Amino acid sequence: VVIYADDVGGYKMHVVGDDDQEISVQQVNGVIESRIDGDFNGWEGETVYELTNGQIWKQSSYHYHYHYAYSPKVIIYPNGVGGYKMHVMGDSDQEIGVRRIK
Repeated sequence: VVIYADDVGGYKMHVVGDDDQEISVQQVNGVIESRIDGDFNGWEGETVYELTNGQIWKQSSYHYHYHYAYSPKVIIYPNGVGGYKMHVMGDSDQEIGVRRIK
C-alpha cells in the first residue's frame, strides 16, 4: 500500500497490484490504539470494555455480533460527527459506535 499527498491538498491510497486503482483517503487525528483487557465476546447492545491503557468504552450504537478473542488489539477513531468507532482487529464484523466512560 502506498499513501501520498495529491495535487489538491488531499491524500490518495494505491494498492500495488490492484489494477492500478487509487482511492481518496483522509488523515484521521485522535486515533487510539490499545487492547481489550481480557476476553472479547463481541457486541450485545450495551457492551462495556476496559482497555489495557485504563480507558473504558461503552457501545453506543445497537449491534449484536458474537466473536471471541483474548485481549485483541483495538483501534478507536473519531467518526466525523462527534462520536467514535471501535474496530477490533481480527474480527471481520463492522466497526461499532462507542463512547468513552472513563
